[in-house]
Amino acid sequence: MKKISFAILFLFFAFLINVNAQDKEITAASKSLIDLSGSKNYEKAAVLIIYQGDDTERNNKVSLDPKNVNELKYAKKVCSKISAMKAISETYEVGDVEKISDKEYKVNLYFVNGSQKLPATFSFLKTDKGYLLQEIN
Repeated sequence: MKKISFAILFLFFAFLINVNAQDKEITAASKSLIDLSGSKNYEKAAVLIIYQGDDTERNNKVSLDPKNVNELKYAKKVCSKISAMKAISETYEVGDVEKISDKEYKVNLYFVNGSQKLPATFSFLKTDKGYLLQEIN
Protein backbone atom coordinates (compact mmCIF):
# COMPACT_ATOMS: atom_id res chain seq x y z
CA MET A 1 0.00 0.00 0.00
CA LYS A 2 2.88 2.37 0.77
CA LYS A 3 4.35 1.73 -2.69
CA ILE A 4 1.06 2.67 -4.37
CA SER A 5 0.71 5.82 -2.24
CA PHE A 6 4.29 6.80 -3.04
CA ALA A 7 3.73 6.21 -6.76
CA ILE A 8 0.58 8.35 -6.75
CA LEU A 9 2.35 11.09 -4.83
CA PHE A 10 5.31 10.95 -7.24
CA LEU A 11 3.01 11.23 -10.28
CA PHE A 12 1.16 14.14 -8.71
CA PHE A 13 4.39 16.09 -8.12
CA ALA A 14 5.67 15.23 -11.60
CA PHE A 15 2.43 16.61 -13.03
CA LEU A 16 2.76 19.82 -10.99
CA ILE A 17 6.35 20.33 -12.14
CA ASN A 18 5.34 19.83 -15.78
CA VAL A 19 2.43 22.29 -15.47
CA ASN A 20 4.70 24.87 -13.83
CA ALA A 21 7.27 24.48 -16.65
CA GLN A 22 4.54 24.97 -19.29
CA ASP A 23 3.27 28.09 -17.54
CA LYS A 24 6.79 29.53 -17.37
CA GLU A 25 7.40 28.86 -21.08
CA ILE A 26 4.11 30.50 -22.08
CA THR A 27 4.71 33.45 -19.78
CA ALA A 28 8.23 33.87 -21.18
CA ALA A 29 6.89 33.76 -24.76
CA SER A 30 4.30 36.42 -23.88
CA LYS A 31 6.92 38.70 -22.35
CA SER A 32 9.27 38.17 -25.30
CA LEU A 33 6.53 39.11 -27.76
CA ILE A 34 5.78 42.28 -25.82
CA ASP A 35 9.47 43.23 -25.66
CA LEU A 36 10.14 42.40 -29.33
CA SER A 37 7.05 44.34 -30.38
CA GLY A 38 8.24 47.38 -28.46
CA SER A 39 11.67 47.23 -30.07
CA LYS A 40 10.11 46.55 -33.52
CA ASN A 41 12.14 43.38 -33.91
CA TYR A 42 9.65 41.71 -36.22
CA GLU A 43 12.03 39.01 -37.44
CA LYS A 44 12.53 37.59 -33.96
CA ALA A 45 8.85 38.03 -33.09
CA ALA A 46 7.84 36.10 -36.23
CA VAL A 47 9.36 32.89 -34.90
CA LEU A 48 7.09 33.17 -31.83
CA ILE A 49 3.91 33.46 -33.93
CA ILE A 50 2.22 30.43 -35.48
CA TYR A 51 1.73 30.18 -39.23
CA GLN A 52 -1.95 30.26 -40.24
CA GLY A 53 -2.28 30.12 -43.98
CA ASP A 54 -3.00 28.10 -47.07
CA ASP A 55 -0.03 25.73 -46.75
CA THR A 56 -1.67 22.76 -45.00
CA GLU A 57 1.73 21.23 -44.24
CA ARG A 58 2.62 24.27 -42.12
CA ASN A 59 -0.76 25.52 -40.92
CA ASN A 60 -0.93 25.64 -37.11
CA LYS A 61 2.27 23.57 -36.90
CA VAL A 62 5.22 25.91 -37.34
CA SER A 63 6.13 29.55 -36.82
CA LEU A 64 6.02 32.31 -39.37
CA ASP A 65 9.01 32.49 -41.70
CA PRO A 66 10.68 35.88 -41.16
CA LYS A 67 12.28 35.61 -44.63
CA ASN A 68 8.84 35.48 -46.27
CA VAL A 69 7.69 39.05 -46.98
CA ASN A 70 3.98 38.33 -46.43
CA GLU A 71 4.59 36.43 -43.21
CA LEU A 72 6.86 39.20 -41.92
CA LYS A 73 4.07 41.71 -42.68
CA TYR A 74 1.70 39.60 -40.59
CA ALA A 75 4.23 39.53 -37.74
CA LYS A 76 4.46 43.32 -37.97
CA LYS A 77 0.66 43.56 -37.78
CA VAL A 78 0.57 41.39 -34.65
CA CYS A 79 3.43 43.35 -33.08
CA SER A 80 1.71 46.64 -33.88
CA LYS A 81 -1.38 45.46 -32.01
CA ILE A 82 0.74 44.50 -29.00
CA SER A 83 2.70 47.77 -29.17
CA ALA A 84 -0.52 49.79 -29.23
CA MET A 85 -1.67 48.15 -26.00
CA LYS A 86 1.72 48.70 -24.41
CA ALA A 87 1.93 52.32 -25.59
CA ILE A 88 -1.14 53.37 -23.62
CA SER A 89 0.07 51.58 -20.50
CA GLU A 90 2.65 52.25 -17.83
CA THR A 91 3.28 48.56 -17.29
CA TYR A 92 1.74 45.16 -17.83
CA GLU A 93 0.95 42.12 -15.73
CA VAL A 94 0.89 38.50 -16.84
CA GLY A 95 -1.94 36.51 -15.30
CA ASP A 96 -2.67 32.82 -15.05
CA VAL A 97 -2.18 30.34 -17.85
CA GLU A 98 -5.25 28.28 -18.72
CA LYS A 99 -5.09 24.95 -20.52
CA ILE A 100 -7.84 24.79 -23.14
CA SER A 101 -6.91 21.46 -24.74
CA ASP A 102 -3.85 19.22 -25.10
CA LYS A 103 -2.20 21.78 -27.38
CA GLU A 104 -4.03 25.05 -26.72
CA TYR A 105 -3.34 27.45 -23.87
CA LYS A 106 -4.44 30.96 -23.00
CA VAL A 107 -2.77 33.54 -20.82
CA ASN A 108 -4.46 36.66 -19.53
CA LEU A 109 -2.47 39.87 -19.65
CA TYR A 110 -3.33 43.25 -18.21
CA PHE A 111 -1.92 46.47 -19.59
CA VAL A 112 -1.99 48.83 -16.61
CA ASN A 113 -2.29 52.60 -16.64
CA GLY A 114 -2.91 54.02 -13.19
CA SER A 115 -5.92 52.24 -11.76
CA GLN A 116 -7.13 51.09 -15.18
CA LYS A 117 -6.34 47.65 -16.57
CA LEU A 118 -6.78 46.82 -20.25
CA PRO A 119 -7.26 43.04 -20.46
CA ALA A 120 -5.90 40.97 -23.34
CA THR A 121 -5.78 37.23 -23.91
CA PHE A 122 -2.93 35.61 -25.80
CA SER A 123 -3.74 32.16 -27.18
CA PHE A 124 -0.84 29.78 -27.76
CA LEU A 125 -0.54 26.44 -29.53
CA LYS A 126 1.98 23.86 -28.40
CA THR A 127 4.19 22.73 -31.29
CA ASP A 128 7.38 20.74 -31.70
CA LYS A 129 9.26 24.06 -31.47
CA GLY A 130 7.51 25.29 -28.32
CA TYR A 131 4.50 27.50 -27.66
CA LEU A 132 3.56 29.83 -30.51
CA LEU A 133 1.12 32.74 -30.43
CA GLN A 134 -2.08 31.90 -32.27
CA GLU A 135 -4.37 34.81 -31.47
CA ILE A 136 -4.82 37.96 -29.41
CA ASN A 137 -8.23 38.90 -27.99
